[in-house]
Amino acid sequence: LTNGDAAGSSSGSGGALFANAVDLTLSNVSITDSYSASRGGGVYFGAAASLTASDSTITGNTAVLAGGGVYGGFDTYMTLTDTSVDNNTVTDSNAQLSGGGIGAGGYLTMSGGSVSGNKAYGSGFSSGGGIAVRRNAEITGVTIENNILGKSTSNGSNLIGGGVFVDGTLTLSDSTVSGNTIDATSLDGSGGAYGGGVSASGTDSTIVRSTISGNSATGEDDSGSQSYGGGVWAGNNTITLASTTITGNTVRGY
Repeated sequence: LTNGDAAGSSSGSGGALFANAVDLTLSNVSITDSYSASRGGGVYFGAAASLTASDSTITGNTAVLAGGGVYGGFDTYMTLTDTSVDNNTVTDSNAQLSGGGIGAGGYLTMSGGSVSGNKAYGSGFSSGGGIAVRRNAEITGVTIENNILGKSTSNGSNLIGGGVFVDGTLTLSDSTVSGNTIDATSLDGSGGAYGGGVSASGTDSTIVRSTISGNSATGEDDSGSQSYGGGVWAGNNTITLASTTITGNTVRGY
């Protein structure tokens, strides 16, 4: 699809575009104001499929479960170049991989563009206010800012990765991760917050020539649920940092 617009609504996955067992290519395409009752508010691609998008915008879309803007199924490949994934929403995720803007059940390569102003709300353990990736992610020259990860119900589940969550290997370079937020507080008084800006807790990862600033992770103060890493959370793994600034991030909670 080249030089076009797409919008729609689906009771299943893929509000505007749905693909299975094909390679989907978008160039200078705008996908806006679409809705999915499942995954992929704007775009969904599933088994044996891939997505390559360039110079495109995926904005203002909504999914109930995962991938407010775009969702790729298990072990799929997503490549985004100079593409903006902004102001999308997941309303009630009940799975680990939420992804307010991008949910990738496989691999993500993103160069240029932005992932900003997305929101993901979960009724259980949830991840990735902006980006959530199950396998590996290579992110270069991307602005990831002002994304929110929160709760849709009162529950004691933990929230991980306000801006970015990667369960495999993350390579982040020449990028800005700023102003992202996790709010894991709830009426039942429990819930931990991990990695307000970045969570790269799956395997060892690398961050180079990047800025991680002004992110926050807020959990409960008195529940025993622990909160870590206003800027970055690595779990028990190693993150190699080079020529990178991490400043002005906050964490609150037990």
